[in-house]
Amino acid sequence: MKLEIEHLRLAYGDVEVVKDLSIFVKDGDLLVLLGPSGCGKTSTIRAVAGLEEPKSGRIVVGDKVLFDGAIGVNIPPNKRDMSMVFQSYAIWPHMTVGQNVEFPLRMARVRREERAERVDAALQLVGLGGFQKRRSIALSGGQMQRVALARALVVEPSVLLLDEPLSNLDAKLRDELRFELRELQQRLGVTTVYVTHDQDEALALGDELVIMNHGEIIQRGRPDDVYRRPGSAFVARFFGTVNQWQSKVAAVTDEHTIINGVGSLEQFVVAGNYGTVGTNVSVSIRPQHIRLSRPGECDAELLEHAVIGSVVLARLLGTRIRYRINIGAGTTIDVIGGAESGQHFFDVGDPVVVELPGDSLFVHPIAATDVSTSEPSSTSTRSDR
Repeated sequence: MKLEIEHLRLAYGDVEVVKDLSIFVKDGDLLVLLGPSGCGKTSTIRAVAGLEEPKSGRIVVGDKVLFDGAIGVNIPPNKRDMSMVFQSYAIWPHMTVGQNVEFPLRMARVRREERAERVDAALQLVGLGGFQKRRSIALSGGQMQRVALARALVVEPSVLLLDEPLSNLDAKLRDELRFELRELQQRLGVTTVYVTHDQDEALALGDELVIMNHGEIIQRGRPDDVYRRPGSAFVARFFGTVNQWQSKVAAVTDEHTIINGVGSLEQFVVAGNYGTVGTNVSVSIRPQHIRLSRPGECDAELLEHAVIGSVVLARLLGTRIRYRINIGAGTTIDVIGGAESGQHFFDVGDPVVVELPGDSLFVHPIAATDVSTSEPSSTSTRSDR
């Protein structure tokens, strides 16, 4: 069923953690709430589940109003037809796997025969068929999370809420389970809200992405669109790996903006208007969009935004190589290149031609109070995409 959140406000004491938030999730879609710790994403889904009471706003699933602060409607959690999977699994250690999954059906007074059938079906769905009598304390972390998911699905919820369910797992298992989870969600067609601070999960799982900060929506859209076209310096920095620095507009023409460069690079020329002369701007570029070549292999003067640098760090990361390049004036940037056969490999100390293509630069005007330094910083949530 579709989920509508309208002008939601939630506070803990005098601290407002969700500020006038409105979200629409289409029937059968998976929406990802992404943001740093304390941004309000978990508080949002707890309000949807009925575990927190908002100050105001409206929550509707299908045609059923679950909360409306204006008219005093607040349906209790056990009558909202929702399931929630928590970060901590919340598996009862004194119960078997089957008893854990069966528990919400027992609370709903479902007949014993039907309970057994639905528990079997739910465990089959998550790849734990035959685990009914297994002791919960004998499970691995990945198996516990599958049990928690089976328990959430066994009641056939209209909306599934997932609060960082994979964050306690190791990297390889997390990568495997996120794709299994996405395939399962699509197969069941259950409307889902997934909370995470992990860029990889957002890209792998979401039909739509909502980035939050300080209780507000900063940007929303398809994950690939948000990744390729971040709407602010914060989104560019948070969603992915970037080299980012602060600069100023040096000149403006009819079609281009000239921005002070970085390191030994004097200036950038970018299409579009980013303010008047002197405007403070944030400039970002992803490490994989920077091009490297050896001096003499190309005429650096003919390249766009090119500077001669030197390699200060080179690390092989499977199919990729990560470099740190000194581009002059005490400034370094990170670059990611392919490690496949035929690709360049540069050693520490090698001179390199560094090109920062204008169509790969993200430029965002920023307030004067945000200006701190022109030194680039490379930041990431998890992976280098």
